Amino acid sequence: MPTNHYFVEFDLRKQLDLFFGDDLPADRRAEIEKRFEGKDLRVPAELWVNAEQLPLKMIMDMTSVMNGLGPAKQGEAKSTCTYSDWGKAVDVSPPPDGEVADYIELMGG
Repeated sequence: MPTNHYFVEFDLRKQLDLFFGDDLPADRRAEIEKRFEGKDLRVPAELWVNAEQLPLKMIMDMTSVMNGLGPAKQGEAKSTCTYSDWGKAVDVSPPPDGEVADYIELMGG
C-alpha cells in the first residue's frame, strides 16, 4: 500500500484553542497559559497517510514538553497510534463515570 511519511510539529498553544475553543473557562485558560509560560511547547511527530490521505500511523514525542513541566514529569513521553479499518462500522459506548477524568485535572491544572 503506498503511503506518504510526513514529519510535522504541533504547537500546543495553538492546539489549546483547537481542542477547547471558547469552552475552556477563562480562569482555567489563564492557569494553563501561566504553566506554559516560557516553555517549549512544540511537539514533533511523524505521520503516515495512505493514498486517500487517511492516517495510518502517528508517533508523537512529548518528552521535551513533559520534562519542561517540572521534575515530577521527567522521562520519555512518546505515543504511537495505529489506524485501520477506515469506513468499517463500529459500536461505541461511553465508559462508566468511574473510568473518566477531566483532562485539565490529569495535567495537574
